[in-house]
Amino acid sequence: MSTLGKISGLPEQGYFVQPVAQLPFSDVQHRLGTDRPAGLELECPLCEAPMETLLRLNTQDTRLQLEGLPLHELPLMVCTQHVISEVQYSFTSAGEPVVAELEHTVAAAAEGEGIIEIPDTHPVLLHAVPDRIAETRQLVNEGRLEEAADWAGKFDWEQPQNQIGGTPLLMNRHVGAPACCLCGQTMPFLASVVVGVRVMGEPDPLQLQLLYFLCRRCANVALVADIPVEDYS
Repeated sequence: MSTLGKISGLPEQGYFVQPVAQLPFSDVQHRLGTDRPAGLELECPLCEAPMETLLRLNTQDTRLQLEGLPLHELPLMVCTQHVISEVQYSFTSAGEPVVAELEHTVAAAAEGEGIIEIPDTHPVLLHAVPDRIAETRQLVNEGRLEEAADWAGKFDWEQPQNQIGGTPLLMNRHVGAPACCLCGQTMPFLASVVVGVRVMGEPDPLQLQLLYFLCRRCANVALVADIPVEDYS
């Protein structure tokens, strides 16, 4: 499973994800946090433990351009027992998930323990990422710091964000857009979610940004762990 250099987002507009206590009933509600919806089961290809749904996206939300998928909600899933560098899973025409391809594991938990900590389930609000922040990210990446100075200080560039669409505002340089293992096309970025990871010798969980890419043609999702391998040696 190879990764490509350039990452583009679909939808092009990015949205920050804000968990809230509750929302008025809505047909386009999205949810962030530990969740395993009834009837939706996918086993981790490494340990066979049930994968958790970290973020559920309602495909009827036209902002996200997910209307053609064969399911009402798109689950972005993760196994809490391992940090997997890259895994792809797709959905059948009946909306059932199957693992399509696995790259390898970066780190493994002690037996019987999980190492990835994800929050309890909450509905979320989506806030459009201001154009100026997205433009500043590009300037910072290109080393044009003087041009970015006015806005560079108005955003915490050390803190990953939960985000849907656009281009990830923070990302390690070694990460690229994966190719869909079913059709070979480059997969657009869909979402990023920040979780805690317990690592031996560290008193507090480390932050891990999970990047999700989606091939809409094949209903295929790629999960990529955005962290250098050496951090988990």
